[in-house]
Amino acid sequence: MNSPKVQQKTSGLIILVTLALAVLSWIAAIVLMGVLSRSVLYILLTVLAAAAGLFGLYKYMVQSAYERNINGLTVLLMGVGLILALWTFNHIHLTWAWLVLCLLQVIPVIFMRQDKINEDRRMDIHLYGRPQTDADRIARATQATSMRGYANAMGLNYIPASGPVVRPRAASQFAAHLTCQHCSQPQAAGEWPVNGDMVPFYNQKGPGKYSLKMTCPHCGKDWYVAWDQDPGQILSLS
Repeated sequence: MNSPKVQQKTSGLIILVTLALAVLSWIAAIVLMGVLSRSVLYILLTVLAAAAGLFGLYKYMVQSAYERNINGLTVLLMGVGLILALWTFNHIHLTWAWLVLCLLQVIPVIFMRQDKINEDRRMDIHLYGRPQTDADRIARATQATSMRGYANAMGLNYIPASGPVVRPRAASQFAAHLTCQHCSQPQAAGEWPVNGDMVPFYNQKGPGKYSLKMTCPHCGKDWYVAWDQDPGQILSLS
């Protein structure tokens, strides 16, 4: 039952290693340029290329797994950095080094995209028993006969335009599929933070800085769902 957790930790470690290599490759490129060219201009251009490339990689990394995508800003920043580096490296005939640099920038992006794909598949399997496509989601929405049904099919909360005041509720794709950290029995949460699915969380026996206390109905022991960052207000689940 712990294999998904092990896979997630392994995937996270691989991403961290490739990100470290991406950063170190730019540092090595700046040092190499300084040693071989002995030109302040070439060193400055390499530093600017590194700043653009790494900032583009950072903008991609800080997106949540739900929205992570190669957007225009990411492509522009990383592209400008690599093109500027190519122009600089060509002037001292180090195209081979530039190709290595490009490879080390692309690897973490590939791993992060694959991690997002795997997470989407896990969520779909939890909800529907099989991976879903955009066509599947659209088909469910078009079959709806009301605005509430359409919102539910698209995974949205429906708030009527008028009528009695409705108490805010949270929604989660994970809260119904938790596991007690003492007896490994399945358990569902009755409450969840509004951004609980958007912030990485862990199941653990002790409380964390941001945590939700769970009491197992099987063994009666307490354990916690913990977040690294503030996941927002804890609300009742719909």
